[in-house]
Amino acid sequence: MVSDSSNGIEKLDLDNYVSWSVQMKFLLIHKGLWEATTGADGTLVGDSLKALALIGLNVKEHHLSTLDACTTAKEAWTKLESTYKAKTMARRLQLKRELNNLKKGTSEPLPKYISRVRTIWNDLKASGHDIKESEVVLNVLAGLPKEYETTVAIMEAAEKEMGLNEILSRLLNVEQRVTRQEEQETAYVAQGFRKDYKKGPRSAYKLHDNKHRPAGKHADKECFYCHKKGHIKAECRKRIADEKTGGSGHDKGMALMTFKYEEEDNMHLWALDSGATKHLSPYKELFKNLRGLEEETSLLATRPRSWSTALETSA
Repeated sequence: MVSDSSNGIEKLDLDNYVSWSVQMKFLLIHKGLWEATTGADGTLVGDSLKALALIGLNVKEHHLSTLDACTTAKEAWTKLESTYKAKTMARRLQLKRELNNLKKGTSEPLPKYISRVRTIWNDLKASGHDIKESEVVLNVLAGLPKEYETTVAIMEAAEKEMGLNEILSRLLNVEQRVTRQEEQETAYVAQGFRKDYKKGPRSAYKLHDNKHRPAGKHADKECFYCHKKGHIKAECRKRIADEKTGGSGHDKGMALMTFKYEEEDNMHLWALDSGATKHLSPYKELFKNLRGLEEETSLLATRPRSWSTALETSA
C-alpha cells in the first residue's frame, strides 16, 4: 500500500495498528524520541512534545480528537495501545477461524483459492500472530474437494514440507484434469440431447430430464397397479399410498361366493370359502358395523341377480 506520510509510514487507521506501531517505534528511535515516548526518567518536556507531534502527524484524522486531549507522548502512545490491542485480538480470532474453516468454492479457480489463503495469512501476520507456512498449507489441503483426495494424501505423506507455491504447481495439474473431464461429460450430454432432439423435442426432454427418466432394473417394466413404466407393483408408490389411506386409484377386483340353499329353515347358515375376500348375508343384525354403498352393487354370480346395498367395515 502506498504511504501517505513523508516518513514513509502508512498512517494509523482502523485495522493496521500492529504494523503501524512497529514502524512508528523505529521512527521515534531514529529521531531520538523513543525514551520520551516511554516516559523514561529525565525525559525533557520538549522531547516529549516533539514525540507527541510526530505521533499525531502519522495517524488518520479520526484519531486526532483522541490525541488532542493528551499532554505527553507517553499518554498518547498508551491510549492508542490500549484501544487497539483488544480490537487486534478479536480480528486475530476471526482470521484464525477463516483459516481453519477454509473451503474451495465449486467454481473457484485454484490460483484464486490460494490467493485468498495468502491474504488471510498476511493479515494474521499483520495482527501479530506468527503462523508457519506449513500450517497454512495443511489448511489449504483440508479445504480441497474430493477430486483432489489422492494428490492430497500423497502430499500429506511426504516427509518434506512444502510451501504454497509448490503445492499450487502440483494441484494445478489435478485441476486441469478435472476440468477436462467435466467438459467431456458436458459435451457428451449435449451431443446425446441433439441426437434425441432430431427424433422430437418431447423425446429429447424426456430422456435428459431426471424427473421423467426411468431408472434401475425395472426401467422397461409396466406396473400392474398404476400402469406406468419404470417400476413394478410391489414398489408402486401409488399402491402404497392408497393402502395407507384406505383409498384406491382404480377399481379393485373382489372374489365373492354365493350359493342357493334349498331349505328355508337354514337361512342363517354361512358358507365360508377360503378363496373369498368378502362374505355376504341378507340379515343386517348379523353385522356389527355397516357402511352404506353409494350405488347398489350387482352380484352377477347369483340366480336370480341379487343386489348389495351395504358393506361391513369391521368385524
